Amino acid sequence: MAARNLAILHVAIFDACNGIGQNCQPYFITDKAAGVASKPAAISAAAHAALINLFPTQQAAFDVAYSNSLEQIPDGQVKSAGVLWGESVAATILRWRSNDGADAIVDYTPGSGPGVWVPTPPAFLPALFPNWPLVTCFTMTNGAQFRPPPPPSRGEHEVGV
Repeated sequence: MAARNLAILHVAIFDACNGIGQNCQPYFITDKAAGVASKPAAISAAAHAALINLFPTQQAAFDVAYSNSLEQIPDGQVKSAGVLWGESVAATILRWRSNDGADAIVDYTPGSGPGVWVPTPPAFLPALFPNWPLVTCFTMTNGAQFRPPPPPSRGEHEVGV
């Protein structure tokens, strides 16, 4: 779950920054910030919006860091545009990932035998995130995308046969 949340955070930061300069291929947000916007303000706002959504119990600490970050940026339209853009990007990323299956409840009964997960001592805790195979990937389109090819057939690797 931490990896997913950090991916959401960093996609929001990247697309907020990239939507201002558009120097790179966007990850998800293809729109551009309206007018001239502050990149530092957009980055801070995107990070703050994502973090308070993903880790609401830590909002007070995030609010302090966000306020400190914005104090470093001169007030004005450029700062305001950056904040609005960053918040908008984070909201879009959060909506996009809201139905990705990360919170799905999955019935899981441990099996037995080689290669099958089983609870282990001393706590014999239940399986952690048995729903994870159902979570929509950030970049992969298919589980087989990065699998190696099958081994060669018997005749293909024998030299001099």
